Amino acid sequence: MKRSLIQLIKALSLLTMTIFFLSGCTNPVANIDPALANTADDDYTIGYANMINLDAAEKHQNTDVLYGVSKLQIMYGEYGKALETINRAMTFSNHVGLIANKVNMLERLGDYEGRDALLSQVLTEQEARYPEMDIEEKLYYNYLLITNFENELAIENYMTISSSIYAEPYLDEIYNNIGWAYLNLNDYDNALIYCTRSLEITPDDSITLSNLGNCYYGLGDYESAVVCYEESMNSDPYNSYGIYGYASANQYLENYDDAIIGWSKYIELLPDDVDGWDGLYACYLATEDLAGQENCLTTLVGLAPDVRSYVYDYLIVQQELGNPIDPMVALAGYRDAMGNFEADRLYADFTYNYVSDIEGAALYEDLLTYQGLAYTDYSALAEDVNYLGDADLLARVMYAAEGELGREARLEIEAYLYYYDEDAEQLIKVASEIIAINPESGYGYEYLGDGYYFAGDYAKAEQHYAMAVTLNEDAYYARRAQVDTLILMGKLDQANQLNHQFIDAYPDDAFGYVYQARIVIKNGSIEKAVDYLEKAISLSNYLGDIFDTYEELAPLKDRPELSSIGQ
Repeated sequence: MKRSLIQLIKALSLLTMTIFFLSGCTNPVANIDPALANTADDDYTIGYANMINLDAAEKHQNTDVLYGVSKLQIMYGEYGKALETINRAMTFSNHVGLIANKVNMLERLGDYEGRDALLSQVLTEQEARYPEMDIEEKLYYNYLLITNFENELAIENYMTISSSIYAEPYLDEIYNNIGWAYLNLNDYDNALIYCTRSLEITPDDSITLSNLGNCYYGLGDYESAVVCYEESMNSDPYNSYGIYGYASANQYLENYDDAIIGWSKYIELLPDDVDGWDGLYACYLATEDLAGQENCLTTLVGLAPDVRSYVYDYLIVQQELGNPIDPMVALAGYRDAMGNFEADRLYADFTYNYVSDIEGAALYEDLLTYQGLAYTDYSALAEDVNYLGDADLLARVMYAAEGELGREARLEIEAYLYYYDEDAEQLIKVASEIIAINPESGYGYEYLGDGYYFAGDYAKAEQHYAMAVTLNEDAYYARRAQVDTLILMGKLDQANQLNHQFIDAYPDDAFGYVYQARIVIKNGSIEKAVDYLEKAISLSNYLGDIFDTYEELAPLKDRPELSSIGQ
């Protein structure tokens, strides 16, 4: 039964009052693609959308119409059109819902610089008036806080709002967004609690279902994650977050056929998103589908011409397919983005490894004829050749570096290579020579500390790291290393003092809290160590090897609160 026009208007008006997590919403608009219209759940929404005259809405400054239409467009994946509609409305309105949707559209379209600039501007402008905002504005504001990674503050605000007498109609959104904030903090247990509460209120909400999938994914329950993502996609086939999760979880489970289906759907929705093509490429790589790899890499090289690995893998696939490679054609985009030296260096590396080591060495020799190479250029060449294991060629690179940059620069490059190889004896020798040439070289002392560290002489390592801290303008590495050696020597009071200084200087660095966990667990405070590691988890997704690297933390490996480490 068709709804009356009054009911349609009422439905669209209510739409403007609904807050969806990540702005996932309703239906498209005027001059919609008929094929897309045929997929709509309700004909009336499409019919009403086609009646809307956006020019008239803009002329009469009708925020509700333009906002409602943008939400309709978002639901059906018309992100570019939604952004255009939002921009039209924002010429005369500062409606916070419009701003939230614009932030979301900029993110989905990959304009992270524009998103961050808008977030910074809006949050700064609106902060002072937060206490006077009505509940809807507060919900939008806290959505923007989460988008700006101010998760703890958003959770605190949402908790306060949830106890309000006006909160009942919004509890599904509140709980969902609290869950999202906990997901950002990698606190998957609490995220699961709030996403489940939200889903109890709105069982078919696609965004909450995809968030619930993220909870299970973070907890390592990939099968349950797939189920949630699939339900999310069934509820809203245009929810890119659900599709992304479905593809990722299946890929992790090595269900490559399903993962390929998921990535293909994601790419159809967001054809310029590198992550989608990257995921699809990984699946074709795992299934040894060369044609699929070639297709993905051709697109990736076009979308991200400055990414070395895409160009390098593209050359490998062409080689495996038996296709002739013209480096001037194959590397054209990379050459434009990164310059001749980097393009020729990449091709020399590829040739050495996949065509002929003799031809590759000749190409590296040609690179040494470039005029005016910088320290970073010689360092990159030395790293390449050291990895290849060609000692004669490496000697020629180092000779050229010394001739162009001087003895100290050459020694610093050598020191890095010895550090990379963990060659304590040579590292101590080279670092000592650096200091003899330049007693104020912080890097010399840093490398000397590394040499003694590799040799197991932590007392000397700590002394030299301390010198590096005083001499280096950027002492991040030396300060971390100094704390590490003090822990290893059992000087816990001194380690504790310096590590707190490190945390004060780098409050968003996870390893300050990892080291603090090491300190307190050596003092017998296991639960405090868990608390510090939970803080570290909230700051970084890259802690997977800490239980193997730091033996003090090994007893905590099976703690359920820390289960997300390594996932």
